[in-house]
Amino acid sequence: MLTNPSNEWLTVGPADSLKADQPVVIKGGDRPILVFRDGDAVRAVDNRCPHMGFPLSKGTIDGGLVTCYWHHARFDGESGCAFDLFADDVPAFDTKVEAGTIYVASQPRRRPTTDHYAARLERGLEQNIDIILAKSVIGLLECGATIESITQRLAAFGSRNHEAWGPGMVTVTIAANLWPYLNPDTRIHLLSDAARRLAQDCQNRPSRRDRHPLEGNEATLKRLRDWLQQWVQVRHRDGAERTALTVNEAYGLEGLNHVLLEMAHERPFADQGHLLDFINKLLELLGQTDAAMARDLVPLVVPELTAARGAEERSAWRSPIDLIALIHEAESAMRGMETPPGGQGSALPENFGDRLLSDDPKGIMRELVRALESGCDPAAIARELAHAAALRLAHFPESNDIADWFNPVHTFHFTNAVHQGLLRAGQSDFGALRGLASGAMAVYLDRFLNIPEAKLPGARQELETLPSDAEALLAGIMNRLDAAPTAMEAPTWVVRYLRCGHPEPALIDRLTMATLREDLDFHKIQCLEAAVRQASYWPEGSVEREHLYTGATRHLAAHCPTRRSRSKMTRIAIRLQRGELIHETEED
Repeated sequence: MLTNPSNEWLTVGPADSLKADQPVVIKGGDRPILVFRDGDAVRAVDNRCPHMGFPLSKGTIDGGLVTCYWHHARFDGESGCAFDLFADDVPAFDTKVEAGTIYVASQPRRRPTTDHYAARLERGLEQNIDIILAKSVIGLLECGATIESITQRLAAFGSRNHEAWGPGMVTVTIAANLWPYLNPDTRIHLLSDAARRLAQDCQNRPSRRDRHPLEGNEATLKRLRDWLQQWVQVRHRDGAERTALTVNEAYGLEGLNHVLLEMAHERPFADQGHLLDFINKLLELLGQTDAAMARDLVPLVVPELTAARGAEERSAWRSPIDLIALIHEAESAMRGMETPPGGQGSALPENFGDRLLSDDPKGIMRELVRALESGCDPAAIARELAHAAALRLAHFPESNDIADWFNPVHTFHFTNAVHQGLLRAGQSDFGALRGLASGAMAVYLDRFLNIPEAKLPGARQELETLPSDAEALLAGIMNRLDAAPTAMEAPTWVVRYLRCGHPEPALIDRLTMATLREDLDFHKIQCLEAAVRQASYWPEGSVEREHLYTGATRHLAAHCPTRRSRSKMTRIAIRLQRGELIHETEED
């Protein structure tokens, strides 16, 4: 019986010509088909091994088992199912024998659908198999699945199979944020990378234990906020989780935004800024998915919320100047302001951004508080703060230890999260405002990492030696990142591209691909995404946009090139989908 009624029958040949030890390969509707005898039955499968495309006809068929000799993956010849999970299942085809002639269906027995690929994605996540994850992403996109629906599937898996927010969930959110800028292949790479990181986070983890909101509670948002503050202070995870879930149930995303942002600053610059960045990514993801997912996703940030170490526990923030005391003084001033910050719409003082980069922490805090008191928009202050943090990256010299990059890049992620939080929360939300003080002191602490100060690209004579064609510049950026001696030239090519006025999405796409092809931690794509977000708030052609892209590119260049092995399975999946013969050709 034909499982897929849309199939056409293809003639294989006389039934008595097909011997048990002599399989044949015929041309199918869109692929080669291996036809073989299994006892009295006739079987047919895609002749391309689903692992890396090697012809199965060059392997063996014995007792119903089809074995690929390239990596010794074994398949059930009837169903196509793989016994070795790394290989994925091979598509099987219906066959029939009529009047002594063998026929095979032109298309696989099971035609792929969104549900089929969604189930494969789930299996790939459970088994942490890169090739299945990449193929599932490709299949879902080809079936017309939206980024929102795929993001929701990934987030649901993460919420069930992990008790904490991690790199996987961060990258899932970044994929949704960068999606509009990317071409189809880069989208596949980014989603596959997000799925891979999520699978790694969840591997060997127990299923999350559900906790629930307080039943029948009608507390005000302020009371719930006070309770949550108490649980954070005493590190009481269960109490914090139930309270946060109650905030979600009673006050929704707006209430969560207000309460979680403030609690993220209960310990200044908690976990080197990771806590606020994770909470910001959670709130961004909730804004892109079904609001009902909040009940599943909010608990993931609570373990770090209650366990995080604050900057007050680090000597650099206490000596020789007590920066924590300065932060608390600034927060007290913010609380005591009669006019809500930003209420008057005053412009920022001239050279305000330069003042944020000074060597005087007390002076920085005075400038910050004075700007708020005069009615300057807190979001505008946060934008300047994120730009200052990006400049620390842009000026980071190669003479520093490679591990020193973590300090300024964490500061940049943190200040971006402060800005995003203020844009969502509104001008007078104290919880969001608290991040300005911590962010300013983090930028101050990073000042020594700019000694000696690396020069910014942009000198006219330097740029004019480079091509002006957009594609030549994009290719030049990738080529520079191919070798350590030239990697640090990449920011200059980026600035040249921007100065020529070429479309920014193409640059974002190329830098995203440059990041994803490397074997790097999630901070690199996180840094690029923050730069893209921040650049969008500055005028086109502005020097601030150049600084932001320079900082992100310089951070990436410092870590290039790597062996580029992690993205290999995604590249293979894309080539298999195009019908390339991987065993016969070298990768470009």
